[in-house]
Amino acid sequence: MFQDRTSLDSHAMRRAVSPDQSRMMRATPGAAVGVLACALVAGVAIVLAAPTLPRWPAAIVYGLASIVCHQRPERSFYWGTVQFAVCARCTGLYAGAAIGALAALAAGHARLAAAVPRLPPALVLAAVPTAATVAAEWAGMWATSHAARAWAGVPLGAIGAITLAVAAATLHYSGWPPRRGLPPPHPHS
Repeated sequence: MFQDRTSLDSHAMRRAVSPDQSRMMRATPGAAVGVLACALVAGVAIVLAAPTLPRWPAAIVYGLASIVCHQRPERSFYWGTVQFAVCARCTGLYAGAAIGALAALAAGHARLAAAVPRLPPALVLAAVPTAATVAAEWAGMWATSHAARAWAGVPLGAIGAITLAVAAATLHYSGWPPRRGLPPPHPHS
């Protein structure tokens, strides 16, 4: 009984909202990628700008960044005398994420959807520079510079952001029912 009533309510809702209204009420894959790209770029900008922020916003950024980064002074870039909110490797990862998000936004939905089969090998290849620098440091074979750590992180950050964008772009929004409780949008006269 409950299942039948749910399907009837859903059917009645579809009849009450015209196809144009229903389309307007749903998110599009392009919008999801746009929101993701804006969020990633803004987040990266805030993290990289943290050394120049006033004290209390900077404290929030440094505190949040400490959740994902060791923030060791000897492994971090500095803005003047102020340490970045994340280490050099994380700086590269975040800069790569911003680049990847913008690239995904520029690529468009069709190219992102076509990239799905190539993502797993791309992620593995993008992780190689970071893994190599970490392994070389741990083995004592090479004391990498801040720049080398950062540049090694850029490909992984970029492909990671593209992977998130592909996930956002390939969600099937068309199968979602219209939101309940919202009146249909009215054209402004």
